[in-house]
Amino acid sequence: DASVTDVSENRTIIRISGRKLFILLAKFLAFNLNTNLANSSSVAQTLFIKIPVILLRLHEHNREPKIDIFTNRSHANYIYKMLVDGTNNMDF
Repeated sequence: DASVTDVSENRTIIRISGRKLFILLAKFLAFNLNTNLANSSSVAQTLFIKIPVILLRLHEHNREPKIDIFTNRSHANYIYKMLVDGTNNMDF
């Protein structure tokens, strides 16, 4: 006996970019992005506060930072709101 379940709609991707991206994410991750996502296309699994996420680095070292955050659909809105709130008091 076997079973197949389609879970492709289980994940939401939040793409964020900007020169202060690593500073913003450091507010929510107990994780060194420069070490753990050292190369372009690096992937890491960690916790965003208490929410499991997968991070995908999409940029080269000399380019503007860009990262995809893969999360469960049910947590996407919360993570989005935390990121927006985290930009308060950041000098852009």
